[in-house]
Amino acid sequence: MKQKHNWEYWEKPANLQDLKTIWQFIVILTIIVFLIVVVVLVSIVSPAKAVESPQVQEKAVYSVPDPCGLIDVVCDDEVATSEVNDSKLIHNATVYAYNSEIGQTDSTPFITASGHNLSKGDRVVANNCLAFGTVVVIQGVEYQVQDRMNVRYTKCGENDTWVFDIWFLSYTEAANFGKKTLDVKILL
Repeated sequence: MKQKHNWEYWEKPANLQDLKTIWQFIVILTIIVFLIVVVVLVSIVSPAKAVESPQVQEKAVYSVPDPCGLIDVVCDDEVATSEVNDSKLIHNATVYAYNSEIGQTDSTPFITASGHNLSKGDRVVANNCLAFGTVVVIQGVEYQVQDRMNVRYTKCGENDTWVFDIWFLSYTEAANFGKKTLDVKILL
């Protein structure tokens, strides 16, 4: 015996209000997914552009003092016009050591905040108060500021404890240096 089909179910027109609600939901969901994709792409692309511009070494020097009160403000995209042969001594600075490991840096451990590519023989120090390219002398060795530290180390006043972080090629060298309290000479 043949089965009877209930064709009545298929022949009924759909409720138009239900279809409109479903389409509105799909449109709203599509817009939300699109916005999330845009935000993710912007957050991925923006840091990459910052790394691509390593040419920040020579800049013009102006007479407006920086927040630390030690060096002149330097503007981007201009060549330096003069050099100052003076120095300032920071007493009892905290000096740490680090090396190029993702756990101690960001996801690009051999590229400093200034865009400098680290290599064997570089004498680089991280500091949040001094401009990139500033030369400091620690224990008789000249280092160039090419990197930054966590923002909690941005204390630059006369009565603050300044913090420096010297880059070493190997973990062993950095661990052997450890943490020290030293006088640091800033060549202005």
